[in-house]
Amino acid sequence: MRGLRLATLSMMVVVVACAPPAPQESAEVAVKAQASPELAAVADAWAQNLNAGDIDGLVALYAEDARILPPNAEMAQGHDAVRAIFGGMIDAGLTGSLATIETIVAADLGYRTGNYTLTAPDGSQADQGKYLEIWREINGEWKISVDTFNSDLPAAGAAEAAAD
Repeated sequence: MRGLRLATLSMMVVVVACAPPAPQESAEVAVKAQASPELAAVADAWAQNLNAGDIDGLVALYAEDARILPPNAEMAQGHDAVRAIFGGMIDAGLTGSLATIETIVAADLGYRTGNYTLTAPDGSQADQGKYLEIWREINGEWKISVDTFNSDLPAAGAAEAAAD
């Protein structure tokens, strides 16, 4: 009988030793995402700069290591890429408008998503689509870290291929 009690006690010690630790309250407070009028106001400068033909103002909205994910092209990175991609739009005389659906911030990260329309110099619609920007607060300023956008219109040649 003594052997059985010793075996049971040994088994209980093993079970207690292998049990996960009891949950402890964290000293950290969860960061909650929330709408950000502050980021929305900064982000509105994007279309203003494009429409004014201000490539320097547009580039200044982006982090130095920003990644641009344009449609039908490889990912590009940095201020030179921002200047090339959006400078091409400015050089073509395109203007744009953004319809933001949501702007959310949690700590030093935020995102903005919505729809865009690009207008040609003759007033016709050049493109329409959607976008997603990821913003980071860097040294107290909000900067675009990742920018992706793509058209709602069929890719060039897709309509002709579908007709065949």
